[in-house]
Amino acid sequence: MAHYLIDGRPSSMKKTYHQVTFECARPLAEPLSHFLTDSAALAVSLLDAKDDAIYEPALNEMPLWHEVKVVALFDNHSEAEQTLALLATLLEYTPNYSIAVIEEQDWVAATQAQFSAQCFANKLWVYPDWQAIAADHQPALKLAPGLAFGTGTHPTTQMCLEAITDFLIPQSTVIDFGCGSGILGLAALTLGADYVYCVDIDPQALEATKNNALLNAQQEEKLFIGLVAELPMIKVDMVVANILAKPLIELSSLFAALLKSKGRLILAGILDTQADLLIETYRPWITLTALTQKEEWVCLTGVLA
Repeated sequence: MAHYLIDGRPSSMKKTYHQVTFECARPLAEPLSHFLTDSAALAVSLLDAKDDAIYEPALNEMPLWHEVKVVALFDNHSEAEQTLALLATLLEYTPNYSIAVIEEQDWVAATQAQFSAQCFANKLWVYPDWQAIAADHQPALKLAPGLAFGTGTHPTTQMCLEAITDFLIPQSTVIDFGCGSGILGLAALTLGADYVYCVDIDPQALEATKNNALLNAQQEEKLFIGLVAELPMIKVDMVVANILAKPLIELSSLFAALLKSKGRLILAGILDTQADLLIETYRPWITLTALTQKEEWVCLTGVLA
């Protein structure tokens, strides 16, 4: 059987790469990353070295951990060694590194394997657009995991989906504030909401939401997708916001103003250590309670008096 050569190797063989891994302190991570990229590295990743999570970085700050794991991919062992030697010579930095050989793989298939159909509150199915779903798995929402947050895999998204499924009243109006991929607002439409406002500060999130709306043939006359600044001052039956504690605190009076009497608020993106502060902040308008907790995250909900 003949094997044709591709880049000097038989076509039946998978290409191999050489992956260099080492740790460094935060101040060195970015310059080292630039140096490796400008040299022979095909790709460089900066990862958490000590399980030191960062949840709310300061505005315009590049979020990095105190101890950073640097992972650089090279075409071959020689290029990896030469780049590390240059690192020691030019930057006077010699890391304690390891080199591993990894095989080429189907990266798309590997990414897709992370997502599968999920059912929330024993009712709502969410599934990726490349996967078929059983006919009896209804209602169902199809998603294209991509550039914006919100695939149904994160605990905060899961808790919001469960809360929407449990509390949504058919023919109601909903605001998905900080919509990301649009998963929460589109889930509300799928479950019978009459009109949904999906808003975000990131135009990329709005594009992702529009794409997911098209995937589900959502009716345009039932959906508003726009920037936060474009949100009209209306009264709705439900506001759901899966963002972070700091903006949720800053938005407390706005959310109260957007809700009808007896309207429901669902908040997530909150650490269990932050829940009491959120509850106290919203007390003048809404009595919030912890609905669910997954890992270190909690989902708060309450009804406007």
